[in-house]
Amino acid sequence: MILHDLLVSLWRSAEATVFFVTHSIEEAVYLGDRVYVLSASPGTLVREVQVAPPDRPAKEMQRESGFQETVYFIRDLIAQLEQG
Repeated sequence: MILHDLLVSLWRSAEATVFFVTHSIEEAVYLGDRVYVLSASPGTLVREVQVAPPDRPAKEMQRESGFQETVYFIRDLIAQLEQG
C-alpha cells in the first residue's frame, strides 16, 4: 500500500497519463480512474468501469464499502466472462 500511495503521489506531481496493467482488481480500482476489463485470448475490451480516483491513502480508501462494492462488481463480471 505504501508503493500505491507513492505511485499516486508521483502521478499527481508529474501530471502525466499512466497506463497501468495489473491482475489485481484492488490495485486497479485504487490506482485508476477507469478500469478496463479484457476478455481471454484474444484479449479484447469487454467493459470500461469508471472508478473514483484515489483521494486518500490506500489503507483508508480500500476499507470503504463503495471501494469494496466496485471490487466485487468487477470480480463478478470476470466470473461471468469465465462461465460464458
